[in-house]
Amino acid sequence: MFKEPSFIHLRSDHWKSKKKILLKLRESSIKYSSPDDNGIVTDYHRQLSEGICVYSQDLAEIFADEIDALCNILDVSVAKITDSWFESSSKNVYHGVHNHGGDGYSAVCFLEYDDQEHGPTNFLSNSLSALDNEPMIYTPSDVMEGDILFFPSNLLHYTEPNTSDTNRLVVSWNMKFYKVK
Repeated sequence: MFKEPSFIHLRSDHWKSKKKILLKLRESSIKYSSPDDNGIVTDYHRQLSEGICVYSQDLAEIFADEIDALCNILDVSVAKITDSWFESSSKNVYHGVHNHGGDGYSAVCFLEYDDQEHGPTNFLSNSLSALDNEPMIYTPSDVMEGDILFFPSNLLHYTEPNTSDTNRLVVSWNMKFYKVK
């Protein structure tokens, strides 16, 4: 048989101070942001088209403890953030089913997130249910602002439409691993 890659849900340490820093980074990223086809306001596309990574190193420093914990769980030595972006979803906006490529891990950190009004990222299994041949969907429970979900980059995921009048803001990034312990 084979082993499925790990899905990891971590609560960020020192969240209040990290959030302040992240919101300042978000302010600096606004000039790169625009709505995509679904209405999500993101700086991902402009960074990609211009070949820049505006704050990946900042995220590596801000989340060093959480990334180290991920490396320990996955038994790897080095994780490097390859790209990163902010994503804001206003009312009725959602992110359709997609993945982040064939290798590495991705992360989503819930920056402005009300667990009573917003929904977390949903994940689709790469295989169908043996019982009814339907997609298997995993929705993480107990997601709170400051939580980080780490998942294999090739894992399909999406968000439901935001039903709140309050925007849902996340910061996401992709990582590659370079040395195995």
